[in-house]
Amino acid sequence: MTKSERWYSSITLILALVPAICVALIQNFTDGNFILVDELNGIYKEFTSFQMNVVAIFCVIPFGFIVAARFLKERGIIGRHFWVVVSAVLAMTLAYVVVMFWIIVGTLAGMSGADIFTNIDYAALACALVCLTFSVLANFLPSLPPNPIFGVKNRWTEASVRVWQSVNSAAASAITYIFLLCALGSAYSSGAFALLWLVTGITVYYIAITIYSYCMGKKYARSPRPEK
Repeated sequence: MTKSERWYSSITLILALVPAICVALIQNFTDGNFILVDELNGIYKEFTSFQMNVVAIFCVIPFGFIVAARFLKERGIIGRHFWVVVSAVLAMTLAYVVVMFWIIVGTLAGMSGADIFTNIDYAALACALVCLTFSVLANFLPSLPPNPIFGVKNRWTEASVRVWQSVNSAAASAITYIFLLCALGSAYSSGAFALLWLVTGITVYYIAITIYSYCMGKKYARSPRPEK
């Protein structure tokens, strides 16, 4: 994928999960109810936390489409149609986001600021935000040249420019998927359990990218070519 394709699809992935993350974070202090208010049409409807979580699960659909599109794009199967697929999914995602946030805003509008800031789980919020930040920053990795500060640095990537490029491109996708899922898990957890999701994500990523670096190092060692 090109830099613009990676950023575009990554933003769409994040947008797909944001409503579910928000529902998870605020359901603990809504007394089990979410409220849809439409004063223009005279609509007032309550949803239980269970109903809202069921609706939030629909984020799996656009998320899955983008993951599939990225997978096919990296293998050169869909080519220029990647933009069409992602744009269509983005439109579907934005409609989903608008509806979900309409309900969320209607719910929070009936609460006092003190109740919101007192009851929100800050550990879950912080861990979810850290995971989302990792997912965004991952998009810089594929375009990073070898350097002593940023990127995936180990004895295999530091020994070969080819391994560096391959590993950092793979790391961008790994970080995106791992930490987006950990952001969702953290939002649905609380306290130490939210932190556990973050630590688990870091551990899984570290183990996976180390194994991948080793495999790429062995692969290119068997088929050497002059480094650029």
